[in-house]
Amino acid sequence: MDELPTRWEIELEYLQYLAQMGKLQEQTFLNYLDYLEYWRDPKYAQFLIYPNCLHILTLLKSPQFREQISRQDLTELLFNDMVNRWKEPIDEKPQEDDKQEQSEQDQAQGQEDGVKKPGQTEPATETV
Repeated sequence: MDELPTRWEIELEYLQYLAQMGKLQEQTFLNYLDYLEYWRDPKYAQFLIYPNCLHILTLLKSPQFREQISRQDLTELLFNDMVNRWKEPIDEKPQEDDKQEQSEQDQAQGQEDGVKKPGQTEPATETV
């Protein structure tokens, strides 16, 4: 028995239909983009396989982007870029954590050497 399409699949097909029919600049399309904003709600966003789609939703609200995305070469470039990003391994540790860890290591090393490095704070001293 064939499964019925999911709500996501139906909405995506409708979006593709509007785009293929050249309706990217029409109010119908813009209204549909507004409707799709519910996907940003965490209770729905958790089901997104490709969260980049929320960024594309934002871009589609720009008239300039809608005009440019109708060009086949730009569409292919965007698609290929997204696929390549999905293939990249996910860095499990954010870069901010790396910077903080390096700063802490530098401070610890400076305290061991007795040399204060730029940006290093003075160690707390006890007063008796």
